[in-house]
Amino acid sequence: MRRASLNSYFSKASVKRLEPMIKDITSRLLKRLDYAKMTREVLTMRMVYKALTSDVINSYAFGKSKNEMDMPDFNAPYQKGMERLNDVIYVLLQLGWLYPLLDMMPSSLASWTMPSLVALRKAKKEWAVQIEHIRETQDRKSDSEDNIFHGLLNSSVLSDADKRTERLTVEAFVILGAGLETTATTLMVITYHLLANPPILQKLRTELKAEIPDVSVLPTFRQLESLPYLTAVVQEGLRMHAGASTRQQRVAPDEDLVYTDTKTARKWIIPAGTPVSMTPRLLQYLPQYFPDPNKFRPERWIENPRLDRYLLTFSKGSRICLGMNLAYQELYFVLASVFRKYDAYDEIAEKQGPTLQLYDTVRERDIDMVAELAIPSPEVGSEGLRLKVMG
Repeated sequence: MRRASLNSYFSKASVKRLEPMIKDITSRLLKRLDYAKMTREVLTMRMVYKALTSDVINSYAFGKSKNEMDMPDFNAPYQKGMERLNDVIYVLLQLGWLYPLLDMMPSSLASWTMPSLVALRKAKKEWAVQIEHIRETQDRKSDSEDNIFHGLLNSSVLSDADKRTERLTVEAFVILGAGLETTATTLMVITYHLLANPPILQKLRTELKAEIPDVSVLPTFRQLESLPYLTAVVQEGLRMHAGASTRQQRVAPDEDLVYTDTKTARKWIIPAGTPVSMTPRLLQYLPQYFPDPNKFRPERWIENPRLDRYLLTFSKGSRICLGMNLAYQELYFVLASVFRKYDAYDEIAEKQGPTLQLYDTVRERDIDMVAELAIPSPEVGSEGLRLKVMG
């Protein structure tokens, strides 16, 4: 499907209309954290944040969600099933012909060949049902709709072929896949670094308390994105742990590319038509731009606002990430909501009020990127960030 047909749904103006919905889902997150304090359960934040981002993107795509934030297990079995796709994503990326072949196989044979496809096939059936429901109940009087698939089906620009359920189901996979795990992963990592670095968290909380006097009333996104330290925290999180880590491939079809080593002045000529690729991590960990790159240090973005030239988390130019504006809204609202209310647990200081305590979480094992599986992935078997809600 032409990218232009989706661009309008992810513009700043369109995403701004989602503020009430994102605030509502964020408020449900806070309620679940409060409930966890009562039950003393250990929260696997990977699943918590996936439930949140899933509710957001499903609500926007289809006009309704599964309300995963309200499920006792945050719909963990489904999410874990979809996660298994990450184990084979590198194979599917290299062998572009393999997935279409597997997709034509009977379910029993395909699941035996690649068990991780079971969850995907189930999800595709659910998306197809929702798309067909929208098709049968849509109001064709307007080209402008509140959610993505209503709008696509009513579009006067798309052809009938582009509106086929099979074709739109592919778009659902792209939209939901890109809008769920990437932002959830970045939220998890930023949450860890804030709790593991109390002085940084205190700076953030000081800023948030001044801007949000009533913890139950969130300001607008425009107000939040004007906060310098919150913005620095978001940028540093995106630098250290981009939601997607797969290599971004590009081709200059009509001109040679000239690469010059800034240290030696040596030049290399890359002939026209040669595919080149890199992952954002390569640039975002270069010490000449980001000294001590493994350290979570938001202050670097305040000291040098031009560092955003080297932030490739959402790519650049005409192929910039379609969901960037939505991701920023989720990051700002969730981080502002959670850390305006919760401090880091300190058993010595005996802090008053609700706090979050890291639980059996080791950065090298559970947070840092160990494998590139389309998203930055920790060690095999890791549960990621886990915490307890205290108070």
